[in-house]
Amino acid sequence: MREYSAAGLAEHPPTVNPELRSVLPALRDRGVPVIMITNTARRAATWKSMLHDRWGLVFDHVIASCEVGKAKPDRAIFERASRLLGLPAAEILHVGDRWELDVVGAQNAGFGAALYRGLWGSYPPGMYPETDPGLVARSGVLCVDRLEELLEDGLLAGPSA
Repeated sequence: MREYSAAGLAEHPPTVNPELRSVLPALRDRGVPVIMITNTARRAATWKSMLHDRWGLVFDHVIASCEVGKAKPDRAIFERASRLLGLPAAEILHVGDRWELDVVGAQNAGFGAALYRGLWGSYPPGMYPETDPGLVARSGVLCVDRLEELLEDGLLAGPSA
């Protein structure tokens, strides 16, 4: 199973947002735990190892849909995050780049939600309807173009704040 989970990573590693290199350590310094939730056939241990070994990225937990048996936007995958953090859903902010999967899924699970638009320029035109500026403007959902905005605005101040 482990071999299948890691298949192709050496030849075709996923693209990782370079902003994470500065944001993850800043969040750790503030005592803010960070979980990666991914709809993927790769196991959490594979993700954690690859992210650490290749990019030096350390997440407190990685939740992979293949291990939960549910994928975003299903609330079960978000509930797993809440249990791992030991926090009620209302105290968790989920940040993601997909409207239906990340924003709607998080809100349906009782999480706060922020829509990250920083990668939208790399998507093929028309691939995701949530990149329609009209939809986002009417939503009232927090939108960020850079992950650092979460730190600047004090949204993720950590437990000491």
